[in-house]
Amino acid sequence: MAHHHHASYSYGSLGSLGCPGQNAPRRGGCAGYLAGGSEGSCSPCVSPYPDRVSTPWIRNLSLDHGIPLGAEVLAFGSFLRPTADEQARSLRLRRVLQAAVAASCCHSTVKLIGSAGIGVALPHSGTDLVVEGWTGTEQQVLDVLLRVQDASWPHTVAVPSLFSGGAIGGGFDAHGTMTVVFRNAEGDLNDNRVVFSKGASAERKLVLNLRKRLDAFDGAVRAVAFVVRTILSQSKLDGDAHGGLSGVAVGLMVASVAASVIPTSPPPAHVIASVVLKETLRIFSKWDWARKSVMLVGYSEHKTHDGAPVSICTPFSSVTNLAERCYRQVQISAMFRYGWLGLSQWDTAELPDGMKNSRGVTPLSSLIAHKDLWDRSHLIRRQFPDHPSSSDLSSSLPSSEPRLFSHLCSSQPTKASHPELSSSLCSELSCDAVASTLSR
Repeated sequence: MAHHHHASYSYGSLGSLGCPGQNAPRRGGCAGYLAGGSEGSCSPCVSPYPDRVSTPWIRNLSLDHGIPLGAEVLAFGSFLRPTADEQARSLRLRRVLQAAVAASCCHSTVKLIGSAGIGVALPHSGTDLVVEGWTGTEQQVLDVLLRVQDASWPHTVAVPSLFSGGAIGGGFDAHGTMTVVFRNAEGDLNDNRVVFSKGASAERKLVLNLRKRLDAFDGAVRAVAFVVRTILSQSKLDGDAHGGLSGVAVGLMVASVAASVIPTSPPPAHVIASVVLKETLRIFSKWDWARKSVMLVGYSEHKTHDGAPVSICTPFSSVTNLAERCYRQVQISAMFRYGWLGLSQWDTAELPDGMKNSRGVTPLSSLIAHKDLWDRSHLIRRQFPDHPSSSDLSSSLPSSEPRLFSHLCSSQPTKASHPELSSSLCSELSCDAVASTLSR
């Protein structure tokens, strides 16, 4: 389990936490103690630390007021939304492949799948595509690949580096699909993947379903997926190459939790983001991977894919395991627990016995290292003024999680709908408990 980024930026570079034991950073903190004085001997001198700080995903944040978890999750989701260049890269790749495919099978269509398809691609993610309605032979698949890789081919002159060296994983399988992986020669991007499908793609059906679920509630569920993906990515637990979880697998896990906890009359988006993130981290921190499967809707007491260390099911294919190549489930659960405990520091009532309440600058700064994200932050500010995270969001943030209103009383989530739901979460979404839980 990686703890290396838990405290390095929270304590050193972004501001004072005040005296040990204080619950939040404050102006005029204990400069005497920090300079070498004894604990408890705080001088009234002015703190050398700033009143306002910035993280890569939100700027100009007041240390006196802080930021509610849900509002910060939404800001983080906006920060990781693809830039215009990132969107153009995937679109360009899709057009190149479509042109190459049309020369062999004019009725086949190329569509986005994978993390880009559901809208949770990280900056280093490759692009996954599916060629639906493919009627050609395996040799014609090779012809398509040669067209794409040929820098002299008119349609690929501008983007030969997007496909650099291909590897075909066998021929067409029993379900009429064939997968090709292209190494990506552009920077540190992950591999691109192309699936040739003789019929309608079950993977594409899942992508359309998941994207709709992640789009809901003003993108609150998608923002949670971005947070979870980043936590895993910073510990090298994302994607098949690392034996971790793909973006689609993470998206389905988050969507599954959201379906269980969000009432039919939903609260504001930032409340949804807070609740879904905390429950996702808590549930999968103690998930029984050996005996249970993760389902998009509902709950499975029996593991669907017995031979796999991790089983994540899609309703559109009974044989497909979205976590087929994942084998680091122990480390993944440990990171989920680390994340859950990190957020518990911001809510003393949820802090396990014996854990010290020592907060970082913001809730997500307790979980996510800033170092790898500053370059993106500066790039967005310089080159993409229309990007959703370019504006200063701090002035419009709520000062606390608002209370939920009476319309939640008739539609609370229950442990019956998801046995892993915590009792505290069920009460957190109830009217009676909301004043003491979400408004503090």
